[in-house]
Amino acid sequence: MSNFDIHSVDMRVVQNRKKWLLVPLIVLVLAIVAGVVYGIVFNGAVFNAGTDLTGGYTMNVRLGSALTEESQPGYEDTIRKVIEAPGEYSSALKEQDVDGLTVRSFSVAKDGADKELKVVFTAPGYTDEEMFGEDGESGILDALCAAVKDEVRSADDPFGVNVVPGEREDATMGTEMVISAVCGALIFLALMLIYLSVRYDLATALILAGGIVLDVLMTLALMCIFHVEMTAMFFAAVIAVMAFSLVTKIPAFDLVRGALRSGSTASPEEIANTSVRDSLVRTSAICGTGVVSVAVMTVIGAIMSVSGLVAIGLPLIFGFVSSAFTAMLLAPSVWAMWKNSRAGRRETASVSAESARTAPARDEALESFFAGDENVAPVPDGQADEAAENESPAEPDAEATEPAAAENETAPVTDSGETAGVPEEVPAETSEAPAEGSTGQAPEASDAPAEDVPAEAENAESGDEER
Repeated sequence: MSNFDIHSVDMRVVQNRKKWLLVPLIVLVLAIVAGVVYGIVFNGAVFNAGTDLTGGYTMNVRLGSALTEESQPGYEDTIRKVIEAPGEYSSALKEQDVDGLTVRSFSVAKDGADKELKVVFTAPGYTDEEMFGEDGESGILDALCAAVKDEVRSADDPFGVNVVPGEREDATMGTEMVISAVCGALIFLALMLIYLSVRYDLATALILAGGIVLDVLMTLALMCIFHVEMTAMFFAAVIAVMAFSLVTKIPAFDLVRGALRSGSTASPEEIANTSVRDSLVRTSAICGTGVVSVAVMTVIGAIMSVSGLVAIGLPLIFGFVSSAFTAMLLAPSVWAMWKNSRAGRRETASVSAESARTAPARDEALESFFAGDENVAPVPDGQADEAAENESPAEPDAEATEPAAAENETAPVTDSGETAGVPEEVPAETSEAPAEGSTGQAPEASDAPAEDVPAEAENAESGDEER
């Protein structure tokens, strides 16, 4: 059996970028739809905020000796049904159209004959005046307690059953604490942006920071879709998700940085795909370990009824899964798209500059043609460009400025001693009219003495030899 080689896998991450971009869009749309539905059903409560964020109300169900370990689950189920669907058990609450109440916790108080069950529930959208009543009138809480009392008695008919309205429980995490938590998350994000800018470049840092923000938004969206209770522990989970999101994105982008520094000529798609492939094992190990550990913690918390573990475990699972998705699929695809768009802008700018450089030569040729110069023909754009590239600044040509006599002296000589095709140069002292008795014919070149050869020709010959 041959060993599996991860480097032989053909990753097509960037090629499927449309699918990866579609996933968070679908999740966010579902969250918006779920928020609208929950807002209608629960009187404006989009998120399932816990009592430590919104506060709540209490009632004390005094059961005495009838409250035992065996009977407590039955009482809790009955009380939960009445509170969360009060219109089915109370005509008064049905007329008031009371809805959206949610039981948060049960706790046993006191011992012996005075044993009672404390119930904490939330009532989003209702004011304290509506819950407790005003001007001597009973409120929703009194009617709710009466409905719970009647139902508990009809179920088990214990003696001495009584239900007493409790008090309002203020939120343990007020508005100022929430604002402080949000500011802390923003500061943490700014510090990560600075670190990423130093480690990579500003554009890559912005892409990674955007991925971290998307992981937080995905966590919020999943909390809304599944209507998970949001407590003060959620803000601690958000900070943990941001840090985990950063850790998961480092392996792939370190490989991207290494490829760029090595001067790789591969395309951005190839660099991104290769980086994801080579970092797949490491990233999967980080994400898998985080998700499995938190899932085990959450299950144990649910089994042991430890609400704090469940409250922080679920948002961590949502955030860790989102971090794995953005690190291995979405962020590399966005980076490749950005690199391609940048390269395209550079290429366009280069073409524009080249066109501006070759435009004068093209315009001059067209002007000469339309001016009536028959020897000049219009030059196509492509040829004009080539001509402009090959054109060099006008420089004096040494060979072109050589005297014409130099060219004549270097002409070939015939067997008879005459210079072929070259007229004989007459010395200045013999340029006068011929003497009497002369035939008027010029003497032959062979009869001319050697010293009568012009000095310019000798200089020309020596110059040619030197060249």
